[in-house]
Amino acid sequence: MPRKRPTGETMILIKKDRLNRHLDEVEKLIEGWVERLEAPPPFYWSESRESEEFGKPPVSGPVARTEKYLWWEEWKLWACRSVYTPWPEQDEDENHVLRRHLGSRTMWGCHAEWMRMLNRIREMASPLCRKATEMRDAMSEKTSLTEDYVGTALQVAFNLAMGNEPAKSYSQKPGYPRGVCYDGIVIEKTADVEQMKEIAEKHWGMVYELGSSEEMVKLAQEWRRAVKLQEKVQMLARKALKANDFLFACRFCRRLW
Repeated sequence: MPRKRPTGETMILIKKDRLNRHLDEVEKLIEGWVERLEAPPPFYWSESRESEEFGKPPVSGPVARTEKYLWWEEWKLWACRSVYTPWPEQDEDENHVLRRHLGSRTMWGCHAEWMRMLNRIREMASPLCRKATEMRDAMSEKTSLTEDYVGTALQVAFNLAMGNEPAKSYSQKPGYPRGVCYDGIVIEKTADVEQMKEIAEKHWGMVYELGSSEEMVKLAQEWRRAVKLQEKVQMLARKALKANDFLFACRFCRRLW
């Protein structure tokens, strides 16, 4: 027997169900986007795998990581590479959905200014990244430096410019007679106890020189302004979610209806 065609009333119910599911997905997308509006600091750094594995037996199975750690890990030292962009905005369709469903001009105006600030931070960071690389290259022939040498130096220098007082914490891994660690992260792999002091002094000198430079101080000031604007965008987006103010139609809504 030929199938019966759905009645008009049935079709309306089907479309409503599809549209409601789409709106549920939109809500989850916005919630995830709001979380990822929290940009990592420009010189964010976490311990490299090279440092983690130094002097340790192989670990069987993957190490458990938080979701935030994993997305920040993709943006280590982002100011030395490219401007931070929240994940959903990198996808053409999801970016369209966000911009259509969240219709607040105030929020998107603040967001545009926030992105301009991040771009300025990226431009301001370029000479600092080059300088850090040159300082590393000047001593890398005699040593076995890890990528953490520059990563930790830039991160700690930035913290110094932000008004914090980072510890001058150098050591060797317990039970291992080679290498130099800063705050438990391996920055050099071959130094003995006598050489450790020299490498530590050079690394700290790099931290202090970068952190007290005019370029880093100005970058820290711009970052403070960016964080305030970032918080405002998050607040406006959360307010829209709470009020269900995300029901503006996108192209997918029109297709479903």
